[in-house]
Amino acid sequence: MVEPLKPRILLAFTLPLAALIALASGLGLFWAGAYAREAAFYAAQGVGQDAVNLIVVVPALIVSALLAVRGSRISFQAWGGVIFYCAYSYVIYTFSMHFGPLFLVYCAILGLSVYSLVYYFSICSGRAREWYDEKTPTKAASGFLIFIAALFYFLWLSEDIPALMKGKVPNSIVESGLLTNAVHILDLSIVLPALVIAAVALRRKRSIGYALAPVALEFVVLMCLALAGMMLAMKLRGFAAYSSLPVIFGALALVSAGFLAALFRHVAKSS
Repeated sequence: MVEPLKPRILLAFTLPLAALIALASGLGLFWAGAYAREAAFYAAQGVGQDAVNLIVVVPALIVSALLAVRGSRISFQAWGGVIFYCAYSYVIYTFSMHFGPLFLVYCAILGLSVYSLVYYFSICSGRAREWYDEKTPTKAASGFLIFIAALFYFLWLSEDIPALMKGKVPNSIVESGLLTNAVHILDLSIVLPALVIAAVALRRKRSIGYALAPVALEFVVLMCLALAGMMLAMKLRGFAAYSSLPVIFGALALVSAGFLAALFRHVAKSS
């Protein structure tokens, strides 16, 4: 058993969260009213992410929780990665979508995700180092996380800085009909610094690095799959989109999954 994991608490977080995400994603995919007030460009992205949430995220959330309850440390850390993705995604859903019929569902998902993430770190932040052996490839995984952080800093700042210098609003904000870009806000202020912190702590073999780095790597996997789904949905709905982007994001997801698997191969079996 993952010490001192309480199976009832884990399942009390997971099962309602999975049910609510399935409900929100299913309605987003199959009910026109879910995104009726959104700009068509932004609604297409929502549908693409909902597809990934329903097909990938909900099953991953349930399976990882059930295996963690049976004592798998790997599955518990995988569960943490899914939770991090859910918290990130539903900050965007709650703050960037117009007030509508799914507002309270989004709020419930966000709340459950945030408190689940707190629970995850309360369990493993001080003991995750003990779960890994000395041959864990910390340098390779930390280098990849630094690369991902640098890549997205470059992508977002290459849009934001020229717009600020010209006194204009970036096209991505204009097309979505929003006041600001929540993705840029979250990434620049919280997520990308977290990836850097995870990388540095893992390279220095700190316990928080072993707790945070797998979560960050799985977040990259799921987020890149979601981005690929968004690009495909936009293309299917007739919006101009680079056809290579889903392939690029899919490749990044595979590479991140490879580094995650390399870390997990060095997790000792639970007692």
